[in-house]
Amino acid sequence: MKLNKKEAELEFVDFLRKFDLGPISETPKLQSNIGKCFRYYYPLLLLEAHFPKKTPWKKKDKNEEFHLYFREAISDICQSIFLASSGFYKSSQLTLRSGLENWMRCLGLAEDQAVLALKSTYELLDLVGSVPAIKDNKIAKGYFNDLRSRYASLCGYVHTANASHMALVIAAGEYPRYVEKEADETFAAISEVCSKILYLFCIVAEKTYRGLHHRHFDLVSDALPKTLKKALNT
Repeated sequence: MKLNKKEAELEFVDFLRKFDLGPISETPKLQSNIGKCFRYYYPLLLLEAHFPKKTPWKKKDKNEEFHLYFREAISDICQSIFLASSGFYKSSQLTLRSGLENWMRCLGLAEDQAVLALKSTYELLDLVGSVPAIKDNKIAKGYFNDLRSRYASLCGYVHTANASHMALVIAAGEYPRYVEKEADETFAAISEVCSKILYLFCIVAEKTYRGLHHRHFDLVSDALPKTLKKALNT
């Protein structure tokens, strides 16, 4: 432990300057987990980039608000992937929770609900779960319920529900790190959130999905389950 504050400060700055994943980035299991995430994350990037070119609704304000929160949801997911790759597992889960909240706002905006005025996330979830596009669509309802369950588990990291939700790292020098069990759990959460957001996007903003260039359309379609593709083509 440094007794001189300035010396400790300079040491931390030096650590930031030299921060490098190094050999951790070559870990096969880590690379596999990142690959699983990108199966769904990359299609989200394509849809976000294409959204302004093929907006799904007539109202300009509605398209702009949806795009803003969709972009922020993807931004949160991007940060979550980076944090998990560096060993910041708790921070990754917390950031993923934020991304999930922003996506729930997107679902509400897509159905013309006044979600931006809501103060409670649970009010938001209740409202989104009650709209016809979710409630009356068996496939969409299943994806929504999966995300709602994931949100509840992510809240454990906010409230530090038990020891499994703790990071217990007090020295920055311990990063980057790779803990297989925590990495697997974190990347599994990211993959689930990415996939279900992707599926729901193609349902509520189908016009944007349909308007993709054929090569991008094929790439996105390949990431969708057969049951959803069949329903979209009915």
